[in-house]
Amino acid sequence: DQSGEKKKRRQRKKKKTKNDVQLALNINQEICPEKSKDEKSWRTSNLFESELKINNKLCTVQNAATLNKEAENSTEARRIEIDKQIAKTEDDLKQHKNVVKEFINEKGADMKALLSKCSDVEERIHERNKAINKNDEQIRDLQKENKKLSEQSVTDQKDAEKLERKRHKLEEYIDKEMNKLKQTQLVLEKESKKRKDNLSRTKLGSKQPHNEPQIPTSKEDRMLTFLNRAITTKQRELECPLCLEVSEPPIFMCPESHLVCAHCKPKVEKCPECRTPYPDPAKRHRYAEKTAEELLDLKNQRIEMAGD
Repeated sequence: DQSGEKKKRRQRKKKKTKNDVQLALNINQEICPEKSKDEKSWRTSNLFESELKINNKLCTVQNAATLNKEAENSTEARRIEIDKQIAKTEDDLKQHKNVVKEFINEKGADMKALLSKCSDVEERIHERNKAINKNDEQIRDLQKENKKLSEQSVTDQKDAEKLERKRHKLEEYIDKEMNKLKQTQLVLEKESKKRKDNLSRTKLGSKQPHNEPQIPTSKEDRMLTFLNRAITTKQRELECPLCLEVSEPPIFMCPESHLVCAHCKPKVEKCPECRTPYPDPAKRHRYAEKTAEELLDLKNQRIEMAGD
């Protein structure tokens, strides 16, 4: 575009120079008609050349002034336009700076809150990792403890099996001895009863023949004999199969209703008579406890009658 503009300017300048030369020739022809006849000689004259040079210089100066004026006008307009653009750009820059400042303030607050949350989360992660490490250490300790306990449990299990075998042997031995003791007790009870009967016959019927059975002579004697027999019967019913003592409340029983006294119950797990395991919790033998109350009443009645 600039090269085309320069080319147009040169063409306008060349055309204007031709017009100025033609105008100068016309003026000289009017002033000096005789010289117009001899145009070649006039053109070669110094005056013509001087005027032509002056005209060319005038044209050049005028063109330069015009171009300068146009350039100044164009430059001024462009400067004004550039000033406007600069002012607009500065306003836009100022607004942009304000926007950037607001953005920085807003996002800075968000970033600060976010960094605070990140710090809290990292702190929680650190605490949880410490807790996990502590738990892992405790787990390792517990695993070691479990391993040690397992080894001890195996040893205890072997000991328990040995003790269980010994317990079975002891229970069998106790059963055999209890049977022997029961037989011995029956024999002794029969002997004691026989001797008591002999003693009663001696006290109550010393005048009667020894070969005749003793017959109670009074109502009190007959009542004492009845009470003694009832007491003996109930004592046999309440006899503990382990200690052979008369059981007193609380009295327990197995599923087959065989009784055992409260003193012997913690020592055994199975019934000594039927070998049935005792239930857990142990059941009370209410019928035997009622019998024990009746036995106590009979003993009290016998004491009252003996006192009378």
